[in-house]
Amino acid sequence: LLATSLNNLQTLLVPVRTVTVTYALDLNIKKTKFMVVSHAKLDPGALMAGSEETLRVDRYAYLGTTLNSEWDYAQEIRSRIEMAWSTFIKLRFLLCYSDQSLGTKMRIMWIYRRILKISYVDHFTNVEVLQRMRKEKEVLNLVKQRKLEYLGHVMRNEEKYQIFQLVMQSKVFGRIGPGLRRISWLKNLR
Repeated sequence: LLATSLNNLQTLLVPVRTVTVTYALDLNIKKTKFMVVSHAKLDPGALMAGSEETLRVDRYAYLGTTLNSEWDYAQEIRSRIEMAWSTFIKLRFLLCYSDQSLGTKMRIMWIYRRILKISYVDHFTNVEVLQRMRKEKEVLNLVKQRKLEYLGHVMRNEEKYQIFQLVMQSKVFGRIGPGLRRISWLKNLR
């Protein structure tokens, strides 16, 4: 229930209480809470549900969003960042894994074909098999595809990306530093 003042909220709560009593339902006072949203610190009083007083809260979770009495969104941003981080941690082994071997990819597609009972004689592309399995392209394949698209974009624009092309093709002269060599951008695509 939303209202502009505590009195208006009280008048909205009374019919709700009477309807719940009419249909032999209980209004759970422990779960009934109210929040005053204002930048100024106000003490509006108490909200009564029948003879019992409802609890006033400073923060409330509504449809996955945390609302607070001062409309401060910093806590909400922090919670969203934490949710994104926890999702990343769950998928970290996929996102940080450099590459699946060709044998693993072939075995996965072979298993999909066995599940769908597709004979090796039938000519179905891997994309069609994935569509029949209602699977999206794997995250790694999607990243690889986007890298290849970006590579094509860079290689076609010689004037704009001349230095970047030299670096990618390893045509930069100079001394190589000590230690293990880093994997080049092009070798990462293979």
